[in-house]
Amino acid sequence: MAFIKNPLFIFIAFLIALLVASIIKKIYYRLRYKKRFYILPKVGIKGIASVAMVIAISISIIIFLTVITADIMGVVFRAWPGTRITIEGILIKIGGLLFGPFLGMFIGALTDLLSVSLTAGVFHYGYLVASMAFGLISGLISEIYMNARRKNIQAAVWSTIILVFADILVILYLFLDLGKNDINIEFLGLNIDVAPNLLIGIIAGFIVFGVLVIWIGLYFYNKRIKTNNTLLTQRQIINKKTWYLNFSMILTCSIVTDALINVLMMPKFDAELSSLLYEQWIAIRGVLFIPEVVLNMLIIFPIFKIVTPLINYNYHEDLVEDKNIPVYVD
Repeated sequence: MAFIKNPLFIFIAFLIALLVASIIKKIYYRLRYKKRFYILPKVGIKGIASVAMVIAISISIIIFLTVITADIMGVVFRAWPGTRITIEGILIKIGGLLFGPFLGMFIGALTDLLSVSLTAGVFHYGYLVASMAFGLISGLISEIYMNARRKNIQAAVWSTIILVFADILVILYLFLDLGKNDINIEFLGLNIDVAPNLLIGIIAGFIVFGVLVIWIGLYFYNKRIKTNNTLLTQRQIINKKTWYLNFSMILTCSIVTDALINVLMMPKFDAELSSLLYEQWIAIRGVLFIPEVVLNMLIIFPIFKIVTPLINYNYHEDLVEDKNIPVYVD
């Protein structure tokens, strides 16, 4: 049963389940609504250009960090390839949120392969899978939020369900995977003992804190809108509503992807390419979990707000069309 704990097996099983669900949805749309449902958006110039722009931004940032630090970051990326994936993952998440799970997975794969090629990085199949998982999970969260557009209470409920589910997965996985003995970390001259229960408590507790932030944010948002409603134009009200929806979606995405991929999946691949043990990498990534989520929010939220109107592309519109319309490529 060891293969069940293999991240590659879990990723493939999850991908197959998502494909099956998409095929069922395709059949349902055809029978119920007499419409075509595309698993991938229809190929169009605007869609291709938008995806290419996100990939280019992701790769250019990795190259920029390498050049601006006189290849110091390049050495770090080659010594600890997981650091490159952590940075790449921030921008891959944006691609997943903008273009859905399957295009997000495609963006993740191309970003990793091109960044390895252009920076003489270290290739490992596990990091390729992790990059694809960043796009897949963030895109799936975007799909779920599509049904909550302009409905803040639904967004808060979905965030709670997703975060609670992720919290349970993290607790069960770490509780079963880690022993009771403290994990000793000798890293960059530091010698630290980390208790497994403390590590689980930090990660699980912060996920619960994320749920509280989402509901507290909804409370203050509703209070502010009711107070200032007479002073705001309709456009300003819509923009503020979009602000909360984006905030809750990005916070949920950042917490879930960092917990499931950075903390649970990537330590196995880190251990294969370094002298540190699997448990030590879990402890390192667990300790860095909260700073990584905060960094994700500081980078993804403003970039998402800037890039979304520039791209002005809603891939959901290219997923469904009337079946009487001839199939074409624009």
